[in-house]
Formats: sequence, C-alpha cells, structure tokens
Amino acid sequence: MTLRKTISLSSIELTLPFPPSVNNYWRTNFKSKVVHLSKKGRDYKQTVIHEMKANLLNFSESNEFALPLTGRLSVTIDLYAGTFHQMDIDNRTKGVLDCLEGSIYTNDNQIDELIVRRKAIDKQNPRCVVRICKIMEE
Repeated sequence: MTLRKTISLSSIELTLPFPPSVNNYWRTNFKSKVVHLSKKGRDYKQTVIHEMKANLLNFSESNEFALPLTGRLSVTIDLYAGTFHQMDIDNRTKGVLDCLEGSIYTNDNQIDELIVRRKAIDKQNPRCVVRICKIMEE
C-alpha cells in the first residue's frame, strides 16, 4: 500500500476575487453549439491573472516549487461571499481552477484532492483563498 502525504509547509496561497458562478462563466452559442468563455468569465480571468502576479511577488525563489507545478496536487478553496444569497459552492470552483491552469499548474487533472469550504460572509471583501500543496508519495 502506498501512502500519500500532503506537503503543507511549502504551499502556495493566493487571495483572488470571488468567482462568478459556472453558469455565468461559460456561454453556449446555440446555433453552432460552441461553448466559450463569457464576458464575465473573461473579465474574471484577467482579474485573476493580475492578482496572481501580485500574490506571487511574495513567492520566494528559494522555495522548492517551480511554476507551473507538476505532479499531483491538493487544492483547498475558501469562499468568502459578499452577500447572504444562497449559492452552490461547487458552481464557484471550475472558473477558479481554470484560471490557475497553465500558470500555477500545468493542467487541473493534476488535482487529486479538492476541498471547497464556505466561509463567513464578508461584504467589504468578498474573496476566494486558494491553497495549493504538492502531494508526495512516501
């Protein structure tokens, strides 16, 4: 039996804007059946790229990670909504994971563990805190 251990001492933590619902992130052209990123999705992706650059300035080059990460990963997403409206937290994850693909990790199929948590409402600062850790086999 192979045991896996999540490395948490060397993790990446990003604070990103609160993500749009996947229902607003993608659009389908019903005539051609082509699925594409909506304007809301494109705007969110641009904002995330800007925020990632700002967040990663604090990421030390002495860290054992080289970006984009390769290998198996564990991702934790904490969602701090700005309103009390009901939401399905699973509808918020796809856009976040897609935005990180290609810069933080190569492909989101590397994620073996995904934890999504609804946190306290924060009307002044709705956000999404993402922690990414490597999974090492022992």
